Amino acid sequence: METAIIPAPARTTFAAGEFRLTPGATIGYRGPMLAPLAQRFGDDVARRCGIPLRPVPVGEGAGDGGHAIVIDLGDDPDLAGRPAPLGLDPTGAARDERYVLTVEAAGIRLRAREPVAVARGLT
Repeated sequence: METAIIPAPARTTFAAGEFRLTPGATIGYRGPMLAPLAQRFGDDVARRCGIPLRPVPVGEGAGDGGHAIVIDLGDDPDLAGRPAPLGLDPTGAARDERYVLTVEAAGIRLRAREPVAVARGLT
C-alpha cells in the first residue's frame, strides 16, 4: 500500500482503525521550545481544514492526558539504526530531521530529537 506522504516514510506499518480530529482537540506539547510549533500547526489546521486545535503544555512525567496530538522531544527506538538525514541551518550546524509519527485510534504522537524534526513532522 502506498502513502501520499512527502517525503516518503522510511517505514510504514498499517493497522486497522482510524483517527479523526475534532474541533477543539488539543495539541499537547512537552517543553516551551515546542509551543510556537504547536501554535503554528493549530493555526494551519484551522485555516486549511476549519478544525480549530488548542495547544496546551503537558506536564513533565505526566501521561498524554487525552490530547488528540502529543508532540515531544527525545529519543525513540524507531530512530535507532536509521541514517540521520543532515539538514543545515544558517549557522552551518548539522540538524537531525528524523521523526517518528504514530497515528492510532486514540490519537497522534510525534517524537523527534530536535525541534526542526518536530516542525518537519507537523508539516
